[in-house]
Amino acid sequence: MHLLSTTIFISILALLFASPAAALGRHKSLFCYRQSAEVPTEDMQALITNFETVDPDQSIGLAAMSYFAWPFRGMKLCVFNRFNLHNTHLSRKEAGKALQTIFDNCCDKDEPWCVGGYQQWHGDSGLYIDVRTTRIGLNCED
Repeated sequence: MHLLSTTIFISILALLFASPAAALGRHKSLFCYRQSAEVPTEDMQALITNFETVDPDQSIGLAAMSYFAWPFRGMKLCVFNRFNLHNTHLSRKEAGKALQTIFDNCCDKDEPWCVGGYQQWHGDSGLYIDVRTTRIGLNCED
């Protein structure tokens, strides 16, 4: 019994003190929104292309507990760093990959509107960051 409680205690400590890079290997969650957050499908496709072709290696800094928004035509891509103590960066190329994953799983390219969604991605430090789509008139936090 003592060995079991020691093993559990060590496992909990490992989770509490894991390095940010340890998050990199975990599964990334994805979910699609409902109609209330629809964005134009054409705009999402154009933003993905923009991320791939216009300065794809440019990175934005995400300070601890901050977010960045990329407004584009009728939509906005919001990127959140929800870690309290760690900063990270996200390249335009990686933002495009996250957006492509949302598009592939949540959109029908033949429909004019896409419900959009949320994708957990990672910054250059290995920290999880939240990537989500929204309409241009809405706040990222909504």
